[in-house]
Amino acid sequence: MEITLSFVLPDPAIEPLALFGLQTRNAEEGIRQLKRGLPAQGWAVLVNSLGANEKDLAAVVQIPTTTLARRKKAGRFTLEESERLLRVARLVAQAQRVFRSQQGVARWFNQPNRGLGGATPLEYASTPIGAEEVERVLERILDGSPA
Repeated sequence: MEITLSFVLPDPAIEPLALFGLQTRNAEEGIRQLKRGLPAQGWAVLVNSLGANEKDLAAVVQIPTTTLARRKKAGRFTLEESERLLRVARLVAQAQRVFRSQQGVARWFNQPNRGLGGATPLEYASTPIGAEEVERVLERILDGSPA
């Protein structure tokens, strides 16, 4: 008797949407939800996941604190803000796969990293190029290479 185990790996393109309470079945659905704007209740989850404070995360995703207050009240971020938030959420999802604990993720994002020129991964993630570098460091850690 042959036993086959099957499981589906999470789609890295849409997995980070779960941090915002969104359950999507495929990329097409994820795109629609992103275009509507990410729900503001995901902000607190992202802040907590990063072990950051609101002011620091707002600076990284380039959302003024006054705008952040309005978005929380309105319940949604704009598409442009959502894209920047998703960039950071992708890194959080990847870090969760690497470190497997909330404390490990938060500690890593807030400690200076030699591979990032001494900047913290959170600081470095403020631009698309910086976020790609953070992703590369996480991949090196996952592969067992020096980060």
